[in-house]
Amino acid sequence: MRMANRIGTVLAATALMGCGVGAASAALASAPPAKAGDVVVFNATPWAEWIYDNNDNNYTTVDSGQTATFTAADIKTKFPTGQMRTYNTYSTLTSIVHLTGYQPGVNSCAIDGDQYNVGCIIQTPNLLIGEHSPTQISIWATNPNETQPVDFDASDPGADKAAMGNFLSGIATLQPSWITFGPDADPVTWGTGPQDLAGPVVRNCDAGDANEQIGGGSTHEESTSVTGTVSVTQGLNFLDLVDTQVSASISVGHTWTTSTETNYSVNKTIPSNYVGWMTSTAATMIVTGTVTMNGNSPVPINFHNVSFAEPGINQTGNPDLDYTYTAHSLAMTPDQIQQFCGSQPPGVGTLNAAQTHAFLATVSPTTTDH
Repeated sequence: MRMANRIGTVLAATALMGCGVGAASAALASAPPAKAGDVVVFNATPWAEWIYDNNDNNYTTVDSGQTATFTAADIKTKFPTGQMRTYNTYSTLTSIVHLTGYQPGVNSCAIDGDQYNVGCIIQTPNLLIGEHSPTQISIWATNPNETQPVDFDASDPGADKAAMGNFLSGIATLQPSWITFGPDADPVTWGTGPQDLAGPVVRNCDAGDANEQIGGGSTHEESTSVTGTVSVTQGLNFLDLVDTQVSASISVGHTWTTSTETNYSVNKTIPSNYVGWMTSTAATMIVTGTVTMNGNSPVPINFHNVSFAEPGINQTGNPDLDYTYTAHSLAMTPDQIQQFCGSQPPGVGTLNAAQTHAFLATVSPTTTDH
């Protein structure tokens, strides 16, 4: 099982004025998406956290359930010592989180100061294998006096689902027993997944029409409404754990499947200077519920309305409706003709991986014959 399309969402931190030394600051709403070298702080405590600069003159407020993003330039100017001081607005305790010295992946934070005030994990991308996400620091309350309920809703318009997914995935990696899933009383709904490419994209660089076979194998994978951006490996641990609980809880007597593969081909006429391709769309069974992080938190941390979609199953039980296949063809632009045909001999061929990625990035998922 793999998690696809891990797209991060960056939310601006809202300044919360309160007592304390320093001037409050907030991230701009128009800030660009976070990237490698940046640090995202996710606050899973029930109270606001203040993140102080090393000079103690300024702080950024991170409200409960929200994130603040510090760019690589911010890290150099605000945290030149490689440490980030967090101040809890409820307990007034301070923790100093070290920003460096970790291996790629998920690790418990190295903390100085009142280290028993918070739990903390840090998730660092592995640049050597092509991960380009920001580092994420997630903080939750461990002070036994902080008994305020902690409830987040993944369906809220302002929910930072990427941060939620990273946090839950990281905890599941370090402490699997801390993550549980409870489905709603009537958990099963039905839908469709995204279009997936089935087989290669075929180019016709010949002067006449070509009748070619298009299609082939495609893989449809389980997805969740809460997805992370840091590491595919961490995401697997989260989904594998929840899958077991979904299978045990779902009421239709069905064993949850995390990934399915299909193979389908047809013959299609592809005009000169056109490309043709096949897509496959899976019917999905969806279970929605609450993912809970227990462990050393004084109260459970609940993430409501987290949905998991299993591909390749439909409400009627008719296997012919599990997947829908669509044949597409589209005229190449002059630039694409030069790119896909200019260095190739006349005739019919297939796009390589880089060409396929570049082409599909410009195509609407609903594109059919043109």
